[in-house]
Amino acid sequence: MTTKQQITLIDAPSGVLEVDSIWQGGQRCASDALAVICHPNPTQGGTMNNKVVSTMYRFCRDAGMDTIRFNFRGVGRSTGSVGTGMGELDDAMTVLRYALSCTPARKLWLGGFSFGGLYCLSVGKCNHSL
Repeated sequence: MTTKQQITLIDAPSGVLEVDSIWQGGQRCASDALAVICHPNPTQGGTMNNKVVSTMYRFCRDAGMDTIRFNFRGVGRSTGSVGTGMGELDDAMTVLRYALSCTPARKLWLGGFSFGGLYCLSVGKCNHSL
């Protein structure tokens, strides 16, 4: 199966977020599963290129999922400043909404390392509408 990796900037409440996506079949809408992966604490040097996040990203890709990792605000090419938590939740929700608009996947996997895991759990129990 062909995969297409795409690094893009998407609109977000803090400006833009840097998103690294893998779409199965070389195009959007080819997988029934979507994985969204969040990185560790930005104030401690965490980025979407962290080795644990990168391993999770490759695992999900190899399992045939459409896969997205991203940099929270103030990290890499993502604009804005590292926040106190609510901003990062907004970032994760923004990426999830974007991802869901790109795939008809019926199965959602949220994953993260440390700080990123906290925000995956927060997204999972969030009352925001998608």
